[in-house]
Amino acid sequence: MANIADILSLLDDEDKLDKLRTLARERKELANKIGEMQKRQSEIDDEFAKLAGATTPAPRRERVSTGTRQNGIRNDVHNAIKNAGGEISVSDIVKTLNIGDSKTAKQSVSNALSALKKSNDIKSGSSRGMWAPV
Repeated sequence: MANIADILSLLDDEDKLDKLRTLARERKELANKIGEMQKRQSEIDDEFAKLAGATTPAPRRERVSTGTRQNGIRNDVHNAIKNAGGEISVSDIVKTLNIGDSKTAKQSVSNALSALKKSNDIKSGSSRGMWAPV
């Protein structure tokens, strides 16, 4: 025979499950209402555009994903390190890739170095700021 603590625990679990179901149902209803409200807002925006003199409302463009990560700079940095014949610094990598000496270029190289180090494709060199192939 089950003890009272087990029965109370099951009742608590059932209460929690009921509460979770109720919350999930409410969340779904709210999501549906939000979708309807966004649709109506879009219709109102179109009406505003028509009244303002626009002949047709601006088309809505959905974001299109390429489906893959763009990692060209990472490959370029990895090749520069492999072709260096030893250790290479960030500034030398930037010069080798001929991507300019801007802060943005250095940040892109730095990000690529972090990703390459995390994936064990490169390692830190013997001195600070130097990189070497694995």
